Amino acid sequence: MLGEYWRQIGLKALYHFNGNSQDSSGNNYHGTDSSISYNILNGKVGQGAVFSSAAANNYYITLPSGVAITTGSVSVWLNAKTGGSPYTIIDRLNGDSRAAPDRRLKFYLNSSQAFLQNNNGNDFSNNFPYSIVNKVINLTVTLASGGTTNWYFMGAPWGSSANLGTITSNGETVRVGKNHDGVNYPFGGDMDELAIFSTILTPKQVRQWVGMTMGKYF
Repeated sequence: MLGEYWRQIGLKALYHFNGNSQDSSGNNYHGTDSSISYNILNGKVGQGAVFSSAAANNYYITLPSGVAITTGSVSVWLNAKTGGSPYTIIDRLNGDSRAAPDRRLKFYLNSSQAFLQNNNGNDFSNNFPYSIVNKVINLTVTLASGGTTNWYFMGAPWGSSANLGTITSNGETVRVGKNHDGVNYPFGGDMDELAIFSTILTPKQVRQWVGMTMGKYF
């Protein structure tokens, strides 16, 4: 069971993807599925959401605007099925899709790097220690408007990125698995235990969270 501790330190939304995109945090930020299917096996990403990387397919989940963050943390388990092109994990994480300059905050990856993008398309990236295609991994990132971005790979510190600049919000919905325009950079693979926090997790808290979600705990 999810302990009250995580709610107290800022858990905003939690998606187990056990057959649906309901929010298990108690905050009722339930998702709306578009063409998403779900695995039924147990274990991490065993009961996860299944996305298609084919651009013609509309596989994504829309989250309500209330789940957006400009400062906080995101943690997710992934199994990317194909390599190459960038794949969107979360688009409009900050609830803002306005362009010129590009205020949209996007969390995405390819087979060798993970990225956060904000303000005129500036990328802040980190290299994976190995190709992640067809491997189950956890990515956690903490971010702050006007501050540093900290990366964690499988719960371990994985480096920091430069200042993201000011992160704005405009009440837009958040999209999981595909760009807001609906055609570019769809994620292909499985996703599970997506957690969004309104606070910056400490390295110890990241280790605890990743360890807790590593098996079937919910």
